[in-house]
Amino acid sequence: MDVTFGEDASRIRCGHEAQNMATIRRIAAFLLQATEPEGVPKAIQGMSLRKRKKWAGWRPDYLQKVLTN
Repeated sequence: MDVTFGEDASRIRCGHEAQNMATIRRIAAFLLQATEPEGVPKAIQGMSLRKRKKWAGWRPDYLQKVLTN
């Protein structure tokens, strides 16, 4: 999770905020893993989570597919 979402650099430390953000990050990672990017060149079909996160930021159609999957 640290490589993909930079958890170690997070400054959230008070109360239940850290646990809540960790849960949100896990849900996001699960959704990204469950959705295969379409319209991607065959060379990148087996994308890492980090690349899928970037792809979702660049392509609103893929982001919508991830969120509605």
